[in-house]
Amino acid sequence: MWRPIVAGAGHAGAGSMSHGAHGDRMNGYPIQLAKVQRPALRDQTLARDRLLDWLAAKVHQRVILVLADAGYGKTTLLADFSRRTRLRTIWYRLDDDDRDWISFISHLVAAGREHDPGFAPTSAAMLGDLSMGGPTREAATDVFLRELPAIAERGAVLILDDFHLVDESPDVRLIARELVARAPERLSIIFASRRVPGIPLARMRAAGEVAELGTDDLRFDSTETARLFAETYGRELEPDVLADVAARTEGWAASLQLVQAALRDRSPADIRRFVRGLTGADQELYDYLAEEVVGDLPDDLQQFLMRTSILQVVPAELAGVVTGLDPTEVARLSAAAERLTLLTRPSRTARSPSVITRSSASSSRHGCGPRSRPTPLAAFIASWPKQRPPPTGESPPTTTVRPAIPMQSRRRSPEPSRRSWAAASTRPPSRRSTGSRMTPACPS
Repeated sequence: MWRPIVAGAGHAGAGSMSHGAHGDRMNGYPIQLAKVQRPALRDQTLARDRLLDWLAAKVHQRVILVLADAGYGKTTLLADFSRRTRLRTIWYRLDDDDRDWISFISHLVAAGREHDPGFAPTSAAMLGDLSMGGPTREAATDVFLRELPAIAERGAVLILDDFHLVDESPDVRLIARELVARAPERLSIIFASRRVPGIPLARMRAAGEVAELGTDDLRFDSTETARLFAETYGRELEPDVLADVAARTEGWAASLQLVQAALRDRSPADIRRFVRGLTGADQELYDYLAEEVVGDLPDDLQQFLMRTSILQVVPAELAGVVTGLDPTEVARLSAAAERLTLLTRPSRTARSPSVITRSSASSSRHGCGPRSRPTPLAAFIASWPKQRPPPTGESPPTTTVRPAIPMQSRRRSPEPSRRSWAAASTRPPSRRSTGSRMTPACPS
């Protein structure tokens, strides 16, 4: 049984680093120490035993993927694990400033120096010579990889948190690919990301060297939800109230935290009424979703997802009807959504969660949602499967939608088309499907 731990002080500062008016520097390059130090845990962070046990069992594999959208507790889980494991954990939390190879390797060196102040001296010296004719990306990467074994002699884990923020960078992809291919045998690499890293992993998967935790794994189950409220929040809820909370939040850690904040200073009777009336329209909950999951998407992709959210199935031609876009644009936006894991193939069908799927109905009441469209269009959509059955034996032309905050995968869908965010709104509720509604901002 993993015990809760109280957050303590961070590691000592790295060697060969100065602290002054210009920030933290390594051989002249500015280093953000917060990126290379493990995040502080809150007091009495809940120990998620099943996930900690899984990580302990899988940590010696070459690559571990922890993949989920915003608010599912990826960073918290890995920070908790890093404090419990006996292995040395090298932490690097990435952001948009880490897309170039100089920043990426410099922070990798700084992360290593959190444990060994003398780590990678040759790499540090090379990175200090950024004048014309200085080291190339390939040369610096090669030298760093040659020095990397020194920090993993007794086993180590490199955690690349928020990797999705730099995954589009050719520099970072090349270095990450080389890290995976050439890292010392006793070093494991954990990618925490909102999507699968864009580096070759097929051969390693086939060899059993890749382990993966996904959104469904990271959801709080009913037992964890009960423990969270009782042990961490100090608030024991009645079994029926807990069941409602679990169903309406769908195990999303961010929403559980917001629900807890909303329950403060309420009587048991008020809590029961509040939870049973939870609609997800709470502005704080919506703001988090909009900002973290949808708000950063391009406007045209937001429009596309909002307008297709009224559909049960979304063949490309019907997507063109409801969006008014030509086939080329539909294909482009569908592909963009799939790259961001908002769409998945039929073999990985995921049911839309109520916090997203009912947003169209809520937004229509404000005059901006797809359901404010003329009734003839709705009738046309409703009759579409009867009008356009897929030809017998024809392979599926499109994919199946998985929403930004997906429901737990159930089974392979027989429908050869996409499912939209709204797919669940017309279906009977399942084990995790009842829940909150959320009023989306009108797309611009």
